[in-house]
Amino acid sequence: MEFNLGIFLAQLVNFTIIFFVFKKLIWDKIFQAIQERRSKIEKLENADEEYAKILAEAHKNADSAIKEWLQRKEEIISEAILVAKKREEDILALAEKQAMRIQDDAQQKAANLEKELKDGFIDGVRKTTKLVVNKLIKSDVDLQNTYIDWLVHEFVDGK
Repeated sequence: MEFNLGIFLAQLVNFTIIFFVFKKLIWDKIFQAIQERRSKIEKLENADEEYAKILAEAHKNADSAIKEWLQRKEEIISEAILVAKKREEDILALAEKQAMRIQDDAQQKAANLEKELKDGFIDGVRKTTKLVVNKLIKSDVDLQNTYIDWLVHEFVDGK
């Protein structure tokens, strides 16, 4: 093979023209694409670390949120217990008042009934005694009334 200087120079000129056209038109785009690819690779390599950091932060936030909600749950339970105890006290106080009112009403009714029975008994004893005394002592009305009062007093008061 022979060395031809003309062909060599023509190829050198062609190569130089292609190099400068390549550098002017394509080199920046290729260089930029290579840089983007390198940065993406670095980001992917750092993504594991970032993911681990984000995951650790999320676990930390979740743990603190769980602790906070558990504490809030305990506070709500405590408040509910206090409200329930207060409600229980209110109900017991109301029930006690109602029981006292019912007891007072019952005592009042019992006293009224006892008075009615006593008055009815006294009237019955007076009427019965009056009939008996009328039959026995017909003439003296004052003596009859005195005797009836004495009998009623004896039956009722027990003296």
